[in-house]
Parts: sequence; C-alpha cells; structure tokens
Amino acid sequence: MTQGRNLFRIKTQSLDRMEEHMAEDVHIKREIVLEADAETLEKMRKEGHARGFTVYCDEAERTGGENTAPPPLAYFGLSLAF
Repeated sequence: MTQGRNLFRIKTQSLDRMEEHMAEDVHIKREIVLEADAETLEKMRKEGHARGFTVYCDEAERTGGENTAPPPLAYFGLSLAF
C-alpha cells in the first residue's frame, strides 16, 4: 500500500515539473467519445457493436439464456481487469 502512495506522489511531482515548462497559452484538451449499440437476437443473447468490433453476450441456461457467450457482467469484470 505504501508503494502505491509513493508511486502516485512521483507521478504528481513529474506532472508539476512538466507544467512549469509549458507555455501559459498551451491548453491540453482531451475528449473521449464512445459510440456503441446493441440488439437482442433471441432469448437473452445480444449482439453489440463498437468501433467496428462485434461482441456477443448471453446468460446461463438457469437464467433463461443458452450460455453461448459470456454474460454482460463478465464483460464488465474484464473491463476492470484491462
């Protein structure tokens, strides 16, 4: 836990130094746009599209799906791991 705090402080200090060397009229603006859509195929199976990629999700048989793809919660868990 202490190592994480130290690492955070190091990053903060290096950002402060970078800001000192930047001209006052330079502003960094970042914008992230995510477009995605999803549709129901059959029962609990869904198809989703984002940035040209297609993903599928489904639920287990015990909850009304056919277990043909990971459930939506598994994708959420993966996003945290990434």
